[in-house]
Amino acid sequence: MIRLKISIGILAILIIFCTVSEIFINKSCDSMVEKISELESMADSENLSEELEKSVDKLEKKWDSFKSKAIFLARGDKLTDASFTLSRILPLIEEKSDELKAELSQLKSEINHIKESENLFFSNVF
Repeated sequence: MIRLKISIGILAILIIFCTVSEIFINKSCDSMVEKISELESMADSENLSEELEKSVDKLEKKWDSFKSKAIFLARGDKLTDASFTLSRILPLIEEKSDELKAELSQLKSEINHIKESENLFFSNVF
């Protein structure tokens, strides 16, 4: 009987941990995707390069905070890919490159992929 109680307790802890981690990843990814959408709209106007750089700095800080926590919850290669894409954005702003919007949409896609792949679905577990 005591083994059953211990097993149920461990299972409950695992379910709670998975639920909390999924909520954390979903909320964090949604807020970053929203910020990237704002950056995409700001990228249309050429006069806002300073504001765009400040917004990218804020996004990088948010990403670093997320990555330090998510490294235990998500696959590291997906986080690394998004980090590389994010690191290419600031030089593109400084150069006023046309590839900025493409990199922003790539980053948005990678963050959405992190969110989708870490959701608890039967197909993701098995």
